[in-house]
Amino acid sequence: MKISDSDINVGTAGNAAPRDIPYGIEDAKAFGAWRKDVLWPAPHHQSFDCAMQGLQSVLGCFHSIDDPDLQDIVLLGLASIFASTLPKGAAALAVQQEQQLGVRLVGAAPELAYLRGETGATPAIRDIGNIQSRPMPRAGLVRRIARTCSWTPWPRIAQTLMKPEATAISHNGLLRQAASTSRVTFHHADSMFLQARRQYGDRRGISGWEDLVGPLATALTNAYNLTTEFHDRLLQLVTGQIFEILEAASRDVTALRETRRLPNVIWAGTGGYWPGRALSIEVLRRGGAVRRFDHGGGMGLNSLAPLWATTELLVSSQFSLPTRRLAERAESSGVRNFLRKGQSLDIDGGDGDPLHRAASRIARKAAPGQLRVTYTPPLLTGFQQHLPPLLPDLISLDWQMRFAKKLKTLPIQLMCRPHPEGLFKNKPHPLAAITPLSSNVFEDLIADTDVFVFEYIQSTAFYEALCTDRPIVLIDFGLPIYQGKARAMLEARCRIMPARFDDRNRPHIDTDQLETAIFSKEDTVDPSWFRSHLIGDEEA
Repeated sequence: MKISDSDINVGTAGNAAPRDIPYGIEDAKAFGAWRKDVLWPAPHHQSFDCAMQGLQSVLGCFHSIDDPDLQDIVLLGLASIFASTLPKGAAALAVQQEQQLGVRLVGAAPELAYLRGETGATPAIRDIGNIQSRPMPRAGLVRRIARTCSWTPWPRIAQTLMKPEATAISHNGLLRQAASTSRVTFHHADSMFLQARRQYGDRRGISGWEDLVGPLATALTNAYNLTTEFHDRLLQLVTGQIFEILEAASRDVTALRETRRLPNVIWAGTGGYWPGRALSIEVLRRGGAVRRFDHGGGMGLNSLAPLWATTELLVSSQFSLPTRRLAERAESSGVRNFLRKGQSLDIDGGDGDPLHRAASRIARKAAPGQLRVTYTPPLLTGFQQHLPPLLPDLISLDWQMRFAKKLKTLPIQLMCRPHPEGLFKNKPHPLAAITPLSSNVFEDLIADTDVFVFEYIQSTAFYEALCTDRPIVLIDFGLPIYQGKARAMLEARCRIMPARFDDRNRPHIDTDQLETAIFSKEDTVDPSWFRSHLIGDEEA
């Protein structure tokens, strides 16, 4: 088995002074050749396991709340509470296991020193930008009319503006497709939400939520396998964060209840965006309807049902997936076990996702010469985390650079397109030192690609690639994101490369297996199963 960079240089535990290693991307700048010693103390799967357990536990805590007013407050804050806990929990796991490796994570994040017990000063609350004040959208009326006209046939525009069937407060491809056959106007969520905040934001919020902070924080932090000292410090961090979030949620829930006029039927994309989430909760409380539209492609395919419920379904009365088949898979997933008692929710399927359909119809441009391979590294996030979790930033960047260098040794024409968001948005990316990078949108790369290479499957680009007939090499970091039938079909569709983690928790793959996967004799594959679920039977 050929594994590059296999030299292991971990610190020695015991009486020796711990060796400093950088925590994040910015911290690494002070270390010079940081990649020589890069490591992460905690295994990658540990963050996933703890996060999933914590999510289910905090959902159980939410469902135990009897007061519907308090449930609404917690529901508004629930996605933000969970998301803000993930990086703190991952840091606690890493700091706890430093000593075993004889290292010490060094970085600007104040949470490190606090979790280590080096200071008793609780770090300032952060990662709550989603709930803080924001500017009112400009040219609101013009934007409302322009967006409505963008999806409404001209003969129906006047009737739509005067007698709409629903009001869209955000949009995505699936929503716009459905709106083209209905009378749907547009009114930006921020406009309605901020108007309510300005008029009624000074009203005293609903009380009683303070008593829920402790149980919610305990439910989340107990999921992390920590000793008492590390658990107690993590609990303090998470408690402060939850208090801040629920205090804002109480004010916003109260302000919207004071608002006289809100649409009776709203359509929306993601349920994770605070203003739209708050509006959805209040419209549902008043007996209205909230139809939400899928975005990306994971629901019904991956095994993250508790996350679907937390982000989307708990704040919806109808959820529209791209196809009936995908809706049936979502229904059979057990996701209803995570909904509110007595919640009415219709999960339906539409006429296919237009973005994925467009990707499936992009023909490959014939070109002589070497095989054209497109590699799509995921974003680097700083002191944030996702579910499923990304690799820690420095481990991820080291992997991306090693992997890109490995690809460059093969007789291929490599196109590398890093995720456009994250720490290197509008900044030079370190991968540019190894290979030319593309800033084109993913769709513009499909025609000139013979083989795709992915390592993170919860991205829109990955689901677009699944709907093409191009081979996909998928680097598998071992997280159980797909299971059962979906996993079997993923294995049939992709050439899956399992990664091995060394004792520095860096991933490696076998060079010979990678070469075999890329240069398989098949230059096209059968995407019909994924097309039938994401686009519809007519495209399968």
